[in-house]
Amino acid sequence: MRSLSTFLVCWLICTQFVPAQDRQFEAIGPLREQRLPKKELLGAVQVTFDLLPTSMSFDLPWHYCAVSENGIKVAHFAAETYDPRNWDGQGADASFEAGMDKEARFARVWIEHQSDARIVVRVRYALTNSKYEIAHDDLISDSPFNDGKGDWGEERFTIYPDGTYVRHMTIHSGLAGVSQPFGFYREPPNVVHEFMETIVIGPKGHTPLDDIETSPTLTLFKMFGAEPGIVYPKGLHKDIDYKMPQGPPAHYGEFRDANIMLLHSKSQYKSFTIGLPYGVNVSPYGWEANHSYPVTTWTDYEEPSIGYVSAIGHMINWWHYRRSEKAIEQVYLHGMTAAKMPGDDILPLAWSWISPPELQMPDDELSPNGSTGKYNQFTYDPTQRAYVIPRNSLSNGKIEFRLDAIYDDAHLMGTMWLVNPVFIIPQWADRPSDIRLRIGDEDLQPGTDFRTGIEDKEGDKQLVIWVRRTIDLNSLEDHSVQFCLEPKLLPSN
Repeated sequence: MRSLSTFLVCWLICTQFVPAQDRQFEAIGPLREQRLPKKELLGAVQVTFDLLPTSMSFDLPWHYCAVSENGIKVAHFAAETYDPRNWDGQGADASFEAGMDKEARFARVWIEHQSDARIVVRVRYALTNSKYEIAHDDLISDSPFNDGKGDWGEERFTIYPDGTYVRHMTIHSGLAGVSQPFGFYREPPNVVHEFMETIVIGPKGHTPLDDIETSPTLTLFKMFGAEPGIVYPKGLHKDIDYKMPQGPPAHYGEFRDANIMLLHSKSQYKSFTIGLPYGVNVSPYGWEANHSYPVTTWTDYEEPSIGYVSAIGHMINWWHYRRSEKAIEQVYLHGMTAAKMPGDDILPLAWSWISPPELQMPDDELSPNGSTGKYNQFTYDPTQRAYVIPRNSLSNGKIEFRLDAIYDDAHLMGTMWLVNPVFIIPQWADRPSDIRLRIGDEDLQPGTDFRTGIEDKEGDKQLVIWVRRTIDLNSLEDHSVQFCLEPKLLPSN
């Protein structure tokens, strides 16, 4: 294996981290699922980062926010549906969503895991109307709540030290098998569910023009063309203006199938959303009654901390990450960037998540079924943005593996990146171990180049490793990177 000094290592994200004095990568909030009093709903869970000056605030019942360095909150709402049994097409009782649960009777948020490597925050809520009636509660949804009846949402936020986080959403519904993407086809017998829409939450005394740019308001990125086999390794992008007097655009035109949205807030760090590019459709949130601002805006909130909420746009999915008769799932990757050329940050990250290099094990390791031979099963989990390393490849000693760029299809040339990769090794130990990690023949420094943590997953102590590296595999002669992990203190069996 060649020296790492011969690699083109691109610090597209890491070099922009601004260490914040007296800040830690940590979450503060409940450690178990419980109902919170109203005074604790704002910032029920708060996450801070030591590598950048942004934060996160989970404000129940439905504002789960990335917060810029100057306090601008960007959230993506929660799940929503309509219950056609009492359909009138209008009024507060037509919509069933987490936000109607103003008292947080059903909404919960808690910290599931926390370590130097990552933080996992869990959220659950009922899809309810203003009368606290749960949608479709006459049907079995197999949800873990309400005796398995009605529409409920569960979310898992997997948060990493670089400020990126995966939002894995599940909607439990007895009508999941016939549900359509959210839209305006809501009349019976149609059933729709929405997963997310991008919003900005402004403090008292602010207007949207204080916090949101108008030219551009959004930048959209396309990674794939409309025809099979058309790929844009560096992405195509288009700036979208929201200006007076016309207000929101009617549509995003040829970029309606973009899978990346970057919001231009008036801050150094700007929020972006990456969706899986399968059947995705982005559309602006149209003007409603208030035409005072170029973005759809609601004011007069009871909450003393909220001055306004502005809705920017939807990311609608015609393809679900998973679907069954009782559940539909979707997954999004979020983050914030301060790059002057944001695409240079976002596109490598998006490729590393959507088309990750393939894990390869040495020929002499055992495969999962116990036979010898090269391990080449695909082990990347996009819901965690992580590789799951087979446990049987670790025999109380070092583990070696390689990440190979997948160039079976010529149109994927230029798309292979590793951006702060994450590795999970099940059945590790009851205690953290000192880890020696190498890329090629370079020893990485613990705490600086990588971070580790132990998570208890249903009795399985798994090791999580977050690596602070961005590597362009496209530039390497063999398009691969060799890793070697060796515990200094062997884990107990």
